Amino acid sequence: MKRTVVSILVTLGLAASMAPAQVTSLSHVFLPGKTLKDTDGDLLADRVALCLIIPDSPSSAELAAAADIASRANFDSLAQDLTGLVRRESDAGRIDRLENPILLGTNVKWLKDALRGSDLDAPPLGPHEGFVSVFT
Repeated sequence: MKRTVVSILVTLGLAASMAPAQVTSLSHVFLPGKTLKDTDGDLLADRVALCLIIPDSPSSAELAAAADIASRANFDSLAQDLTGLVRRESDAGRIDRLENPILLGTNVKWLKDALRGSDLDAPPLGPHEGFVSVFT
């Protein structure tokens, strides 16, 4: 049986308040005060300030990655309403109006547009690897 390994490219577009040096791992996104907000002052995160963007035709690996990240956000918060947490790129509107967007996969048009004309390129990824980039 032929096995295919799909690598996922995760690109984080976080608010300017998150300095790039602060994010060295996807787990840093889930620290209290970053994308998990305490809106009632009880020291427990009760709002997820995050939007996962998947390509319009996501692969099964991209869907699994979105489910994993959404599950982690839900696990670390008391949020009851996660409507709009995961959106297809064509349904997301303007990326600059989204709160802490995370782009999943290498086929997201916004990522391709951001890398076009720059000296940056999405690195080739092996199994169990990811790429995190912060846009401010």
